[in-house]
Amino acid sequence: MKARQAVISLLDDDDTLFEKGQVAINDRFFYSLEELQEELERVAEQAGEIKKIKGEAYQPDYDVLVKDTLKGYTTLLSHAGLPKSRKKK
Repeated sequence: MKARQAVISLLDDDDTLFEKGQVAINDRFFYSLEELQEELERVAEQAGEIKKIKGEAYQPDYDVLVKDTLKGYTTLLSHAGLPKSRKKK
């Protein structure tokens, strides 16, 4: 519950900007949905009560939590127009 609330609070923060081609959170810019999701998963893990441990069979589903939470922000994400993944160099 704390993890979901942390993600929602961050997305609803007045300083979070959804602009054409980017999303700005805490003075960091994300140019793809993949990058944004990774950052939100990190925030969720920090706020959550269960930490991810490499090699463990059962991990907390922070990726699912983030994807479900982002469903409530489809209008803003659509406005930002982020590509799904980062461009390969």
